[in-house]
Amino acid sequence: MSKYKSYIDPNHCYFVTTSLINRGFKFLQQDCYAAVILDSLNFLRQNQKLYVFAFVVMPNHLHILIKPRSPHNVSQIMHSFKRFTSGEIKKTLKGENYNVWRQFQNFGGALWQEGFLDENIYSEKLFLEKVEYIHNNPVAKNWRLVDNRADYRYSSACYYDRSEKPIIEIDDFCRVLM
Repeated sequence: MSKYKSYIDPNHCYFVTTSLINRGFKFLQQDCYAAVILDSLNFLRQNQKLYVFAFVVMPNHLHILIKPRSPHNVSQIMHSFKRFTSGEIKKTLKGENYNVWRQFQNFGGALWQEGFLDENIYSEKLFLEKVEYIHNNPVAKNWRLVDNRADYRYSSACYYDRSEKPIIEIDDFCRVLM
């Protein structure tokens, strides 16, 4: 949990983390599940609900750096995001991985942990620190999903490190925040 109390400020960006109800489940980086998460983020972005500056979909959690667009706030966005992705992922699980779907029933059918962690990003320094944290997740010693963070498909690191287009479009923070 963040050591800082988050509060709604329409001028701030937010570093958001949300995790599966059981962190032992590690399937979100599979194409069909990652696509649900990324398509949902892309939908929210394209429909003017938020700006997306950085993201990484890990096997059992998600980190994003976003800025809600007025009149939406981070709580409304995350509630909508988690409700939609939960329903879509559970439909896929029920059809393709029934055993995992049944295990979620042990948690009352919930996919995501209740709530989410968010931290107000109030400075350029903190913004850049969170971008680095997000992009270093796949190469962290406890994951080691790839050797080079820009090679991790479900991340925006390729944009920042190589100027390549990530799997979903992200917003240029210089144009939005400066």
